[in-house]
Amino acid sequence: RGGDMSTGVRSAVERLYESGWRQQRIVGDIKNVHKAYNTIGPVEDSFVKNDGTVERLVLLRGTVPVVFQGARYNIPIEIWLPREYPHEPPTCYVRPVQGMTIADNHPTVEKCGNFQHSYLKRWKPTSKLLALLSHMCSDFGERTPVYALSGETRSTASPSSSTSYSSVPPPGDASPSYGSSPASPSAGSQPQSSPSLYPPAMSQAPPQRDPQDLLCSSAALDASTGSARDLLSQRVWHRIECMREHILKVRSEQERDAERLRVHSDAIAEERQNVSALLQKIEDTIESTREWLEKERSLLETMAESSPAAEEVVQFQDVVAQQHARALAKDMAYEDTSYSLRKAHERGLLPFDDYVRVVRNMHRNQFTSRALHVKIGRLRKSESEQTIDNS
Repeated sequence: RGGDMSTGVRSAVERLYESGWRQQRIVGDIKNVHKAYNTIGPVEDSFVKNDGTVERLVLLRGTVPVVFQGARYNIPIEIWLPREYPHEPPTCYVRPVQGMTIADNHPTVEKCGNFQHSYLKRWKPTSKLLALLSHMCSDFGERTPVYALSGETRSTASPSSSTSYSSVPPPGDASPSYGSSPASPSAGSQPQSSPSLYPPAMSQAPPQRDPQDLLCSSAALDASTGSARDLLSQRVWHRIECMREHILKVRSEQERDAERLRVHSDAIAEERQNVSALLQKIEDTIESTREWLEKERSLLETMAESSPAAEEVVQFQDVVAQQHARALAKDMAYEDTSYSLRKAHERGLLPFDDYVRVVRNMHRNQFTSRALHVKIGRLRKSESEQTIDNS
């Protein structure tokens, strides 16, 4: 029977999860978890997401042993393996049984039972379920996630209240089935689950019972049905509580996003107004500048038409004065040209040979012009002095 159920789990993994390496990883993790915690086994079940969609996943369900304040307890848990496992972390819950409830303000367990740990936040494809269970046991040992309701003694989930966590055994021919002995003595000595957690299967036909026993069995069945109904309603309530907290969280995030969008929209609108005002100012400046240029151009054209030539404006007394002015102008022009050529040579724009050749010819002409205006200047000066003496 154990081999058949292992085959069923393997077929469920192959049916629900894609790619061979992912299937091998899930089967290997299930074997390792069952080897370390024989009270945890796999089962195929429906997982309801926060958006209401349902998908079939492999669920590891059972209890983990915890030592709290010197006493040993069994905490009922559920570990759901998502379709993208191990690239996505598993989803873990603490499932209190009837008469128990989730502790308030637990550091790693939410009120809806969702287990949140830093190991899950740092989950990588190389992370292991055994390490996650080790963190879980360590946290629960420091502070228990469940406690008894009013009127009962504060404790964690007892083995007698965990019988609803029977499940299909993990894959592997050497692993015994939950709540039953190995298939044969030759199968090897394997640790068996606690009888109180997983009742042994009946290997023989039950003996004939009298009507009174049948009535007692019917009453026990009714009680078991009521317990199952209470457990189911409690699970539904926890799921609803989880969805409500998720909706409130999403709504709060949406409100914050809406507020940020409103602030950014106001800032963008204000910046748009500033840019529009700046563009209008630039357009006004361009228009005024264009008008000024048109006005100055018209004024220059008018002045060019009405202004006389330089030779008409400057009137010389005689031919000698005109010759003196032209010689002085040439001398100053040669001086300015020499300065410009020297700067061009210093900046590397004019080769040295060309610079020397041009400057030599220019200075020859400059010498002639300078000598002429200096001679004329001396002559006119002596004439002025003679005129002053005669007067």
